[in-house]
Formats: sequence, C-alpha cells, structure tokens
Amino acid sequence: MLAMLWHDHFRNEYPNLKEADPIEPQVEHFGAGPPPRGQMMFRFGRPPAARLQMVSEDGHWMVQVQNGRLVFNWRKLSTHDYPRWSKTLPRFHETYDKLKEFTAERKLGTIEPDQWEVTYANHFVRGEDWQTPHDWPVLVPGVLGHPTPAEGLRLESAAGTVHMEIEPRRGRLHVELEHAMHRSGDANESQEILVLQLTARGPVGAGDDESLLEGLRLGRLAIVDSFARFTGEAAHGRWGKRNVE
Repeated sequence: MLAMLWHDHFRNEYPNLKEADPIEPQVEHFGAGPPPRGQMMFRFGRPPAARLQMVSEDGHWMVQVQNGRLVFNWRKLSTHDYPRWSKTLPRFHETYDKLKEFTAERKLGTIEPDQWEVTYANHFVRGEDWQTPHDWPVLVPGVLGHPTPAEGLRLESAAGTVHMEIEPRRGRLHVELEHAMHRSGDANESQEILVLQLTARGPVGAGDDESLLEGLRLGRLAIVDSFARFTGEAAHGRWGKRNVE
C-alpha cells in the first residue's frame, strides 16, 4: 500500500525510495512525576511493518510514512541554508493533502490527526563554532550553565536534557544536547559537532486539520523562543537570530 502511495502521488517529486523500521510511538502524557523518557525496545518474531522514506532528487527533502505516522523532513547535506518556516509549512501541508487524497481514493477511511510534532536540530561544528568543549557553556548556557572544573580536570564531553510543559498541558518541549561525530558532504568526511535538538510535541485538540496546524505553529513558536533563551550570543550570530516569522 505504501508503494502505491508513492507511485500515485510522490514519485515525481520524491523519486528515491528507502525502507526503514517504524518509529516507536511517542505520546505526551501529563500527570504526577517526571515526563516519560525514551525506552529501549526489543523485538522477537516477525519483523515490524515498514516505514517508507521518499527522498527528493537533491536529497534534502524527505517524506516518511508508516502506519499511524507522517513525517516531513528537510536535511542539511551540504552548504545549503536551511529553509524558513514560511517555505516548509506549505510543503508539509501539500504532502498531508496528498496522503488524505490517497486514503479517499482507496477508500481507506478518513485521517484524524491525534498528535503534532516539530523538531529543529542545530549543529555546532568544531573549528567553525567552537574550538574545545571549554567553549560550550558560551554556546548553550541554558543547558550547561557555567561549570567550573576542579583543578587538574578538563571538560572533555557533555550531554544534557531539559523537559518543559507548554502550559496549560498543550504540549511539551524537549531540549537535548549531544556531543557527536557527523558525516557530511560528498567526500564523506566526519565532523565533530555539538547537537542541540529541540522537539515540541502535543495532542491535536479537536482532531481536525485546523487543530493540527495550530499545534504545529505552537510548537514552532516554543522552539524558536527557547532556542534564543537557551543559547548565547555566539550561537545567535551563527544562526542569524531574528523575529519569529
């Protein structure tokens, strides 16, 4: 069925296909105690249903579909500037409309969205944005603060997470910091990077398209505002801090 979806509606704009394991459901629940965290999953028996990845000719845009989930990505593969929200949201809307059109054509029922999610991943590259881990607290003071190692100790690596409710229980913002290696460019060279990922996720209130879009806008506003607050002036200059569009 996923192959039919690609053939009927996406093959011209997204000619390249890949198959991957499905993404585990991640649902925000609110109540007493800490927010839920990701869990390690083990599978036995039959392989899971597939997640189909449909990729544009230049490799930057990707549509991913599996049972119960639609994902729309832009990926930075070279020196291209990342697209603004004003360009990305209409493309997502067009993708979503194609999925709804396909389900109607095949008499598969109606699509009722139950959750929205927006993710921004920001890469700070060694040699461009920082020289040593000692520079990290200047880049992301909202996550790392300003730790002062004891004599004889030198900061070598770090990671951190922050979880915040989008009040009142409209969603949750997850801020994750990770030290990693990234393969970039056509030469397949590895870069040492610091990754700051912000993910906003929450329920679709009325279960309709307008509520879905309202949630996406809410998540994006929470991410943009939080990025400005969690990062320092060095990061603002790197990413060109500006008012929300």
